Amino acid sequence: MASYLDADVVKLKSMKLHNFMGIEGELFIDFNDTSEIIGRNGAGKSTILDAIAFVFCYTDAFGNTNTKVAFSKAGEIATETYVEIVARVDNIDTVFKRVFSVTKTGKQTSTLFVDHREIKSTEWKKLWDKDVFLSLINPKYISSLTISQAKALLLKFVSMKGISTTDILSSMSEEAFDALIEELEEQDIETVKEHFESDVKQNKDIIKELKAEVKKLKLVDKVDRPEDEYILNGLIYTESAAFETVMDAYGSNPNKENKDLVKLFMEQKAHRAALLEQFGMYNKAQITIADDEVKIEELNEDIKAIEKNLSYVDEFYETILSEIGIEKKVPDIKLSFKNALGEPEFQILYKDVPLRECSFAEQVKAGIQLSDYLMEYVGLSYPMFIDNAECITELPPLIGKFRQMVSFTVEKDVKLSRYVDDVVEDLVTLETMPRGHIKGRVKTRLLGTGFEMSE
Repeated sequence: MASYLDADVVKLKSMKLHNFMGIEGELFIDFNDTSEIIGRNGAGKSTILDAIAFVFCYTDAFGNTNTKVAFSKAGEIATETYVEIVARVDNIDTVFKRVFSVTKTGKQTSTLFVDHREIKSTEWKKLWDKDVFLSLINPKYISSLTISQAKALLLKFVSMKGISTTDILSSMSEEAFDALIEELEEQDIETVKEHFESDVKQNKDIIKELKAEVKKLKLVDKVDRPEDEYILNGLIYTESAAFETVMDAYGSNPNKENKDLVKLFMEQKAHRAALLEQFGMYNKAQITIADDEVKIEELNEDIKAIEKNLSYVDEFYETILSEIGIEKKVPDIKLSFKNALGEPEFQILYKDVPLRECSFAEQVKAGIQLSDYLMEYVGLSYPMFIDNAECITELPPLIGKFRQMVSFTVEKDVKLSRYVDDVVEDLVTLETMPRGHIKGRVKTRLLGTGFEMSE
């Protein structure tokens, strides 16, 4: 079975939700090329997008796993939940259905069926990449990623274009190629980076320990080597001569005076031995300090070399951004893995302003353009879901001409509904009413044709 991500065009035809999250009972939704869903906050608009992510990815729309999301109605146990989607995949109608349940003991189980055939999760993961899928259908997804997640995702897009790691390295500097080519033969780029970072940390930890040892050794008092001299009865002797003198005196006359002479000799010998020990400790400390300082210098040189390799990893990712080249076709959007201070951070810039600092409308527009461009980049046409569509009055310029678009718009005091031609249809009761009966609402539709409000 080929990967479904190889499909050029995927369009949703219909969806059925059964006891899914906030949906009680069953909810049926038909999708057109453009579908506009409206409702008050909490009506279930976002649940529709979560349901699609649930079927294809077993996550919510932002990639959160089932351990963090209660997919069943209000987290109820012993209740079967399922979502069934009919999608047209390259002109072939395909039925996708995921069944979910929580037992009384809290155990969660999930089963996916494609055209009524059960698909094992290990098999499905080979066919469907959740990060790629969510980044295409949910314009808010990419901006929610960490820097490492964004790097991995964009590398996937480049790989989908048939560009290999070697191809990327070949377009980099010769030094970068030589530094990374062998590493990347057996490991992916993130693993290589982690190893480099681990080596830097390990070296810094060793340097910290060595510096602590040097600091401690420098506290050892300096002691000169003691002279070999003993003073007995005002005369100076070497140790061997002093020993012979006191032993001869005591041997010939073991009186108190000669006993004291022996005691004096032993005291001077013990003092000299202590000085010799201190001298040895100081001498050894100086040798160790010199060795440690050499090791520290060598480790610092190693760190510089590893950090140079880490800069090549940064160059690798910059090459990926250059290959994706979104700013060439969408001048308002720029991707970066560094912030204005040069610190590692994944940033989406809209008109040179970090997305988080932009207005909500600009964030929505930037997300739409980014998802649209990535679909065009890899030659896919997937449905795009625009949440909080009420904050924009028109779509930004799109590259793709045949995108299936679904918008979610907040309409105060309106139950979960959708526009059908010139009426509003309640998705639960299927009752319809003229658009103009919703007073004081947005007068124009984002995706459909506008019409006049009734007085």
